Amino acid sequence: MNTTTVPPHSMSAIPTVRVVDETFRFEYPPLCSVPDCGRLALYKAGATWSDGSQRELKHYGLACRLHRDDLMARAAASRRALRVSEGEYVGPVVLRRLVAGLRDAELPIAEEDDPLDLNPAPPKTTRDLDQAEREGDSKT
Repeated sequence: MNTTTVPPHSMSAIPTVRVVDETFRFEYPPLCSVPDCGRLALYKAGATWSDGSQRELKHYGLACRLHRDDLMARAAASRRALRVSEGEYVGPVVLRRLVAGLRDAELPIAEEDDPLDLNPAPPKTTRDLDQAEREGDSKT
């Protein structure tokens, strides 16, 4: 992993900051945000947020196919209750399909007729996840 050490304003009393190479990414299976669900998440609910100088996706949660409608209802209620400061903008809540390797801003918007996920039971161990991934690769 490439890292760069940046001395903060030449002040020796402040520890140095390590900046991680931008290509480094954590890779883990995202799980549904619903407590005790445990299924792999297929969707992310989010709304575009901006303060005028920066822009990002405000995260409202992750969901499997079974819980996506509930997630969207909770996210929409949270969005309606959100108070924005002057100069801030928060767009409507949008459901995005999770795609490995893509950043939030690159995630495609999910279609209403997305197929049901074929992940009926939560994985029990990392070995189960690895096995499911191998089986998925062999089907393509």
